[in-house]
Amino acid sequence: MPRVLAIGDIHGCSRALDLLLADVNPNGTDTIVTLGDYVDRGPDSKGVLDRLIDLHGSGRLVPLRGNHEIMLVSVRNSNEDRYLWLECGGDATMLSYGRAGRPGTFRRHSRTTLGVHRVGVRQLP
Repeated sequence: MPRVLAIGDIHGCSRALDLLLADVNPNGTDTIVTLGDYVDRGPDSKGVLDRLIDLHGSGRLVPLRGNHEIMLVSVRNSNEDRYLWLECGGDATMLSYGRAGRPGTFRRHSRTTLGVHRVGVRQLP
């Protein structure tokens, strides 16, 4: 019987996500709905987004955008919210991409993996 699995507030914790997925062992008929907040705070936002992209490619993922993804996109579009985002865990996200979160760093690297992930996050419902 197909299951609908809901996962929320991953916040850059790729190891916890991996352990959870291993425990529930989703199969090809299951649908995984992620409820946003993939980035910030935890040590591996990049790894979380990589895993979710893989799941989405298999057609099993319904990703929803959370407030932390909204902040991530907002910072790229306007410097006004940069310091708030960094204080809300954006510094950990930058570190997971090998960036120190210095002013201007986010804009300069829009063609890197961070930029590709940012574009993907912007397209989430």
